[in-house]
Amino acid sequence: MRLESYFDIDGKIALWPARKRAAVRATLRQLLVEKFEIGKPYSELEVNAILNDWHTFGDPAFLRRDLVDHGLMKRSRDCRKYERIVTVCPGRDSNPHGLAANGF
Repeated sequence: MRLESYFDIDGKIALWPARKRAAVRATLRQLLVEKFEIGKPYSELEVNAILNDWHTFGDPAFLRRDLVDHGLMKRSRDCRKYERIVTVCPGRDSNPHGLAANGF
């Protein structure tokens, strides 16, 4: 299955790949996390709103947990704040030291 088949006509993720499609999942995760500003704290409601803008299958909690579980976002101990983690991707601007703001 091609990557385009996971998106609807508006460019939103309409289908989450099966576990055996790990590379596609990783690509979709990266596309989602890029919707968040580096160093900006987000509430759970803000994270859900952003994720809802970019998918149509109605499960922002799954996507939010998936981004945290795969090290692309971090969550505060009280689960009230989320922040994008700086990751190094070839060909993209990045913070090579992985420095994050706001003391998470």
